[in-house]
Amino acid sequence: MTETFSTRLGRLLDREGLEAAAAACRAEVTTRELDGVLAGAIPAPALLRGLAPTLGWHAADMFAVAGDALPEDLAPGEDAVSWDVHYILGQAAVLPERHRDTLRESVRTAPGRRPPPRVPYRHEHYEDGPGAILMRLLRNRGQSWSVIPKTIGAVTGRIWSPSTYGLIARGLKEVTPDVLGDFSAVLDVPPTGLSAVIGMEVPRTPHTGR
Repeated sequence: MTETFSTRLGRLLDREGLEAAAAACRAEVTTRELDGVLAGAIPAPALLRGLAPTLGWHAADMFAVAGDALPEDLAPGEDAVSWDVHYILGQAAVLPERHRDTLRESVRTAPGRRPPPRVPYRHEHYEDGPGAILMRLLRNRGQSWSVIPKTIGAVTGRIWSPSTYGLIARGLKEVTPDVLGDFSAVLDVPPTGLSAVIGMEVPRTPHTGR
């Protein structure tokens, strides 16, 4: 049976030790609205945006967890496909820690390019499940099907074909704890939050084939 956003959100709040009233206050929404979502109501965009910093997530990723279209201001640009991310990650892996900090700061402060106005960005439609959520999170980062294996491989050493990740997205290949650990190593989301959303514990260290 497909899980609902309310179930995932409930696990997230439990993992963070947050009562609904406290979470609603931090997210600047009413307790009644949040209670309604926890009971199965469709979350409003403003609620998803408010919950993101409350739970330590990126706003776009809360839309991915909910399976909603991304608002224009959160969507990756048409030219945002990260062809060189795997190369940068591979180089970063051999840098001294002090140089990694410099690289992180450079990336963090780099000016972004806003995409032109367009229709709401929608992820590829797959039957909702752990694999679909993970792929939506990667797609939020401008990762195309051909780039995803290179990015994950650069970090973890696990080399799979694009079609294998397609099977994960479609729920035809199981998301095991090791696979979840691979995604956790690449995605900039709290590991405990990711495990709560998926309903599976993230390993302490990702798989490595190095």
